[in-house]
Amino acid sequence: SPLLSFDGVLAVSKGNPDEEEIASGDAAAKICGMRRISFDEYDLPDDKGHRTIICYQRSSHPKIKLPRPIGKAKRDPLA
Repeated sequence: SPLLSFDGVLAVSKGNPDEEEIASGDAAAKICGMRRISFDEYDLPDDKGHRTIICYQRSSHPKIKLPRPIGKAKRDPLA
């Protein structure tokens, strides 16, 4: 979020996230001042796997100070 301009978009590629991981990502995005704008799933050709592309847009100021200090994410995850 601090590296995006206002209305900037972050595209995230995941293999096959479960509902809990998606919900956790949405919650963390909200804390960071972002909102999900798209969710697309694709099966790659030649049985190369599944991909999920999730896009978030910066829509407001973060609710926390970003970037966080080194080690803070591991000790205190956002979601």
